[in-house]
Amino acid sequence: MDSQGQEVAIFIPRGKVLRSGDVLLSEEGAFLRIESAPESLLHISACPIHSAPHDLLRAAYHLGNRHIPIEVQAQHLKIEPDHVLENLLVSMGLIVKHVDAPFEPESGAYAETAHAHSKSHHHGVDEHETHHHHHDSHSHADHPHAHD
Repeated sequence: MDSQGQEVAIFIPRGKVLRSGDVLLSEEGAFLRIESAPESLLHISACPIHSAPHDLLRAAYHLGNRHIPIEVQAQHLKIEPDHVLENLLVSMGLIVKHVDAPFEPESGAYAETAHAHSKSHHHGVDEHETHHHHHDSHSHADHPHAHD
């Protein structure tokens, strides 16, 4: 439904994911901006007092192993409500809140790889063959700051 309450039908290619903020152009020349509607979710975050730095990463790993839709942010994760997973996350010492919020789960590694691969061929060049990545190794003495 658009902002004036009129129904809108959108036909997109299979596998294409629309994200909040995407803009589409209608056949009539009107612009349509996609907005994610709030839905019931579990918001998962690490306890600032009791959690280890990697606890949220561990949670993302365990949820990913279950192949469920998950939104990954720097300080939190979001999933659809599931009491079994909620109990697991709480038992891991994480903070789990029930929220109503937009949900934009990861589209998956294959979708990201396929998108990046098609972009690399856009100019007729396979970037994997023409670009070399160089990674320097550093010792702690190479850094200008101390590590705790």
